[in-house]
Amino acid sequence: MEDFTELESKVLFEYCKAAVNIMGDGEGVLSSVLISKCLNVTKYAARKAIKALVAAGFLKRDYIGGLSDWDWQVHCYHGYSITKEALKTLEYRKAKYREAKIDAEIWGCGNMYSYWKTMA
Repeated sequence: MEDFTELESKVLFEYCKAAVNIMGDGEGVLSSVLISKCLNVTKYAARKAIKALVAAGFLKRDYIGGLSDWDWQVHCYHGYSITKEALKTLEYRKAKYREAKIDAEIWGCGNMYSYWKTMA
């Protein structure tokens, strides 16, 4: 099992939440600056935790690019996203459970387990 520091665990959980969020863009790419603001830590602390997670194989450099749906402007957003290795972590399971619970309440699909069965 993984030995994360408390901050690394929180950072990975934020990335996992972004990855499983069905209402977002589905990419789950977040910058270190956004993570520092979400967790109310310094940019240095956020980058240090991200660097440790990248070295452990749970995060990778990634980007989203393309045209905006609204005004057809080109955009390119650089950051990090989770890897397949991160799908095996407790933080990913917590994020998936949290998202399933919220979605089941909002969409009225019964309970959170039946919601994920309908998505398969």
